Amino acid sequence: MTAFPDQLDRALLNVFVFGPGTGEAIAVALPGAGWLLVDGCREVVDGEEHFPALEAYERYASGQDPVEAVVWSHPHTDHHQGIIEAIDRYSPRRVGFTCLEAPEPNSAQLEAEALGSHPNLPRDLKLQESFGLVRSTFERIFSFWREHPESRWLLSSASEPLEIGSVRVRACAPDLAALRALFNCPTEKLSGELSKRANEFSVVLDLQFGEAHVALGGDLIHRRGKAVLSHGWTKALAVEPEL
Repeated sequence: MTAFPDQLDRALLNVFVFGPGTGEAIAVALPGAGWLLVDGCREVVDGEEHFPALEAYERYASGQDPVEAVVWSHPHTDHHQGIIEAIDRYSPRRVGFTCLEAPEPNSAQLEAEALGSHPNLPRDLKLQESFGLVRSTFERIFSFWREHPESRWLLSSASEPLEIGSVRVRACAPDLAALRALFNCPTEKLSGELSKRANEFSVVLDLQFGEAHVALGGDLIHRRGKAVLSHGWTKALAVEPEL
């Protein structure tokens, strides 16, 4: 069970990191008011299900202290648990995901469809369950975007920075050019590529507060085998050299 401090100094940028459980999650209490929730983490203690990032928000939030954004860094099954619950409970002002800026169907929809057509899916029950849960998260994000168009936050290295009070939030990854190249591959190959390479396109957020920079992300990688990826951490650090 997660142990929380008695109180927070809300003049500061407070960052909570949870895991390992089923996944890892980040909760950020922004200075003054507002929260960011990144990815999902689920814990089971004495048979009871807990989402520690959500519990952090519910413990400390009061009055005008909205969830400014819920972010899903990449569509792996160990990062989605709690995303749907956060959207349903808090109606965040933004829901962020790795997407192209193209009109519907956008890259997130193609990603969901590709995962659902994985060639091993018909004969692998565990894979069916995992992809079903991830697909549910996609569907809830899509429906929330349709209900609240202003909440749609498409995250890539080309996204405009977001100012939330005294904090500047900027996506340093995924690299937009590499993301476009991925979705230009033949549809029949897309599910395999996504399964193998989702970490290469994980979101990294740079939070700037005064002179400080804090990098938040999922599983962005630096290498594939022995090869250094030009669109991994090398690119993210080029986008924001202060990290």
